This record gives sequence, C-alpha cells and structure tokens, in this order.
Amino acid sequence: MVAIEEPFSFTIEGCPVKLIGAFDLVEEDESGTIIVVDWKTSGRAYNADEINRNFQLTLYHMAAKANGHADKEILLRFDCLIKTKNPRFEQYYTSRTENDFKRAKKKIAEVWRGISNGVYIPNNGSQNWRCKNCSYKKHCDEWFER
Repeated sequence: MVAIEEPFSFTIEGCPVKLIGAFDLVEEDESGTIIVVDWKTSGRAYNADEINRNFQLTLYHMAAKANGHADKEILLRFDCLIKTKNPRFEQYYTSRTENDFKRAKKKIAEVWRGISNGVYIPNNGSQNWRCKNCSYKKHCDEWFER
C-alpha cells in the first residue's frame, strides 16, 4: 500500500481550472506498477465498456501521473461490492491510453469554456436521485420555471 484517501490536485495545460480529489487507495505491486483503486458499491455488476470508458478513472490516471507517478506504469481498478440478493465483491482492472487523456483534456477545457461563458445546463431533478440534496437544486428549479 502506498496511500489511503490520498488527496491530489493537478491542472491541464491551457485550462486555468485546478482539478482536485482524493484516491481511495494507491498500491504498488512487486514490479513497481502503481495501481489506483476506487471503491464502489453497486446494485449490479459493471461491464467492460463501463470500466474502460469511466471518466473518473481517466482523471485518476492523469492525477497519478501529475502527482509523482509519471515515471511508472499505472493500472486502474474498481473494487466493487455488488449489492444483489447474493452480495459479492468484484475487482475490475483497466488502463488508459494517450487518446483517452486527449479526450478528457478536451472535455474539461470545453466544460470550463461553457462555465466561463455562463452556460448552465440543469439536471432533470425529478428524475435523478442525486438532486434531492444537491446544493444547486434551487438553480435548476429556477431555470425550469423560467
């Protein structure tokens, strides 16, 4: 084990936003490979496409590179408790490519550009369980009422 609940921050060239977060777990195997682990619970198993396209894991890889691990191989892993009738624990491994990083950087820059220009795209509050306690719920409701 390298770290538990390890905070990170990094910036992307050409974008003034600092991305911040925390790794749930960082491990290093016997060959020196860094394994960034995110702990999840889910009502169902993940499929390979969900794991390989997960944006959070892409950001974690970028953060690991920017926070002292650029010279090492980096793997990503979900450790997931599947909460079904017969609960089980599954581990999902994945990695990222330069193309994944390029797409993430472009997406982050575009979102920042929208924020800078006052673009506000609300969530469909009544259809999303996360909205109930969201600190921006009032803004979404006001936007829908306009």
